[in-house]
Amino acid sequence: MLFDATALGLSYAAIVLASRPASDRHSYGLHRGEILAALANGLTVALIAAWIFFEAWERLQSPRPCGSAG
Repeated sequence: MLFDATALGLSYAAIVLASRPASDRHSYGLHRGEILAALANGLTVALIAAWIFFEAWERLQSPRPCGSAG
């Protein structure tokens, strides 16, 4: 949930930046922020998926006992 909320906040910030009008310094506006926010979201999802895969692989290599009789 934390990562979802962070992604939504980052997307909202990019939308707010992109809605600003173009200026002399930023002739195209700040639409590049949307691209960078999408890149950050994609990299974060890829890193989380890699971490989950790594943890799952470790568990498959050395399973832990389930529950205890006692």
